[in-house]
Amino acid sequence: MSGTFAATPQDAGMFYQWGSKIGWSNKNPLTATDGSNIWRDISETGNVWLSENNSCPKGWRVPTQTELQSLANAGSEWTTVEGVFGRKFGAGAQTVFLSAAGFRYYNTGNIVEWTGTFGSYWSSTATGADAYYLDFAERHGANSDYFHYRTNGFPVRCVKE
Repeated sequence: MSGTFAATPQDAGMFYQWGSKIGWSNKNPLTATDGSNIWRDISETGNVWLSENNSCPKGWRVPTQTELQSLANAGSEWTTVEGVFGRKFGAGAQTVFLSAAGFRYYNTGNIVEWTGTFGSYWSSTATGADAYYLDFAERHGANSDYFHYRTNGFPVRCVKE
C-alpha cells in the first residue's frame, strides 16, 4: 500500500506508474489503492517525482537514477529468497534483495508474465516523456541506463532521505 513497506523483502509490493502515489496490485485482478480498476494511460508530467505523490513512507523517497546505478555497480547475483527469484545487490552485511516481480504494461495495465525472470524498479529521474528505471534479469545483470513509458506499472524500492 502506498506509504507503507512491503511485508517482506521478497514481496514486490504494489506497482506504480511513474510520479504517482496510487499503487496497483502486483497480481490480477487489476485493483488500485484508490479503489479504481481502470488503468490510467496518461502519465504524470514534469521532471521530478513530486513529494505530494511520494509512494514511500514518511522519511523515505523514490531513488534517483544515479542511486540505482550505484546499486547496480555494487555488484549483484541472481538468487532466490524463500522461493522468490531476484537479485541480491551489494556484498557482506550490506545487501538488498529485489524480486523479479515483472510489471504492468503501459497502455493496458495487464501483468507482463515475466514474474520470476525480470525485474524493473522506478527511479525518480525523468527524461523527456519517459523515466529511468533499474532493469535486471538472470541473463544480463543490472543497469539503470534504461528508460521507458511513465505509464508502466513498476515496483518502487524506497531509500531513506
